[in-house]
Amino acid sequence: MTNTPRKRLRAPSLGDFATVLELAAELGVSKRTLERWRRLGVGPPFVRSGMRLIVYNRDAVRGWLETRVVFPPRDPAYRRTGRPAKAAATV
Repeated sequence: MTNTPRKRLRAPSLGDFATVLELAAELGVSKRTLERWRRLGVGPPFVRSGMRLIVYNRDAVRGWLETRVVFPPRDPAYRRTGRPAKAAATV
C-alpha cells in the first residue's frame, strides 16, 4: 500500500447558485436560521438535490428579498419616536 494523499472533493462550481453556508454569510444569518426558514416555508426558495445538497438560486433569493422590503408609515411622529402617534382623546 502506498500512502498517496487523498484529493479533497469540492462542490461543483454552480455560478448562479449559492450553498447554504455561502447564503448564510451573505444574508448575515446562521445556517440554522436557513434550516428553520426552510422547515417553516418562510425563507428564500431553494433547490434540493438528493438527500443532502441544498442550494439557492441567487436570482430567486433577490426576488424573495424584494418581497421583504418594509416601508415605514409616512406619519411624521413615527419618524421621531419609531412608533405610531397616539390618537388624540375626544371628549
